Order: sequence, then C-alpha cells, then structure tokens
Amino acid sequence: SYYYTIHVTPEQDWSYASFESNVILNNIKSTSTKFDVVNKVLGIFQPLDFCMTMFIKANAVECVDIDFPCSKVANYRKEDKIVHDLDDYQLIYIRYTKI
Repeated sequence: SYYYTIHVTPEQDWSYASFESNVILNNIKSTSTKFDVVNKVLGIFQPLDFCMTMFIKANAVECVDIDFPCSKVANYRKEDKIVHDLDDYQLIYIRYTKI
C-alpha cells in the first residue's frame, strides 16, 4: 500500500512543512504528469524555497533523464542537485527557489 503524509509546524517567524510519500512515480496515472502531486502541494503552501529528497532504484528510467526531476517543478528553479549512487538505488537531493 502507499501513503501520503503532510506535517506542518507553524512558527511566528517561519514555518516548516513536510510532505512524504512512498507512491512509485511510475504508478501515477499517465494522464497527469508525475509531479502533479508535488506541484499541488507547492501551490497550497507556496514556499519561497524547498528541498526534495528522492530514493530511486538505479535501474529506473528516471535515473537516465539528466533533468529529472529538476525541470518538472512548476514556478521553481533548481539551485542545487546532489546525487549519491548507492548499492542499488540513487539518493537525489534538490534545492529549489521560487521564480
């Protein structure tokens, strides 16, 4: 089974929100883009910047797409991207800022 979790910590000077899911990107219906859920969450919270961490199997199609997932997030620009090649998967960390 798959899940989504959203955690919000409002503070006076800043707020923290996290969105977590174990939904496999290839299982998302093909009529939508694979990042519709991410874009909808960003549309709700409208952060000035955010980080995304993904774990992707090393043999997944996404791993060979050099722009994945940098070009998939609407209204944000990639600032940093770090890829760690581990045994049978990649850990991808990306930091974005609002355009």
